[in-house]
Amino acid sequence: MSSRNDARVPFPVTGGTQSKAFTSSSAAITTAVGDQTRRVLVYSDQDCHIQFAETPVATTADQFLPAAQQIMLAIRPGMKVAAIRATADGTIYVSELDY
Repeated sequence: MSSRNDARVPFPVTGGTQSKAFTSSSAAITTAVGDQTRRVLVYSDQDCHIQFAETPVATTADQFLPAAQQIMLAIRPGMKVAAIRATADGTIYVSELDY
């Protein structure tokens, strides 16, 4: 069975979602994305800034992610995502995607 549908829309990876609470200090997801993961779906319940790296430390100069918006982003395998609040503490959700 193919892991891709007719519209070529990526599917979430089973068990591939992590969440992490963030505050005025950078907080990164615990486990790096998988060796085959090239895209993630990122959602936050509060405005924040995010960074992708092997050992990320998000700052307010990093990419802005508005609250309640899902965005699909390219990521290198083995990377982690970190977030820091823009105005209020919140939680970021990172879902690995597979084609």
